[in-house]
Amino acid sequence: MSRLPTYVSAVALLTIDLSHVLRPEQATSRFDHLHLAGAGVFAHRVRPDGSLSFSLDACAVPAGAGEGMIADWLEDELAVGGLIAAYDLYATALPLIRSVTIPNRHLDLAALAVADTNRFHDLTEHRSSGTRVTFDDACTRTGIAVTQVDAAREQSWWATGTTPPMAAMLVRRGIAVWQLWLAHHVAATGDVALGRRATQQLAAWRRRHPLPTTDARGRPLPVTAR
Repeated sequence: MSRLPTYVSAVALLTIDLSHVLRPEQATSRFDHLHLAGAGVFAHRVRPDGSLSFSLDACAVPAGAGEGMIADWLEDELAVGGLIAAYDLYATALPLIRSVTIPNRHLDLAALAVADTNRFHDLTEHRSSGTRVTFDDACTRTGIAVTQVDAAREQSWWATGTTPPMAAMLVRRGIAVWQLWLAHHVAATGDVALGRRATQQLAAWRRRHPLPTTDARGRPLPVTAR
């Protein structure tokens, strides 16, 4: 019986676009206008008997808080090693994480810069025309429920220090990243039975760990599922 990789960490990032407050000469790279405001990590570990244990956490910070707080948090979350999966991993996630990494402080994050490519799984999908598929669309066409929040609402939460709904969104998106990774793994290996067992274990875990469904004001967090 085949098994999943021993450790997989699915990473979701929340960025705030600050291009409207930056003068062109202030931007030295395409990441200067992106402020890292939060991260969510949903991870699995394969037990000796082949079953899965899951962990889920998120870190969200308000305007005025340094991105270093998220780097500190990610340093702890990703210290376990194993596979790191994310959407837009090479184009955005890794460069953004590296941009907030302090080498002599975040040793594990700094090591990602020289890590072997088999440490990573970029989930980014493209259409036959070559155009990039958005994360939300990739999830929807795979049948994965995904929290959709517009950028203006995210920026409002960040600007007003309303971090609970930011964290709530990140934990849900972290799970969606993992589910998309599982779909990719099943497609690559052809082991549908393994994917079914993993999905069933996730469902059992979620029944024991209900996720937040509303933001700090009691408004429903929008979720789409096909």
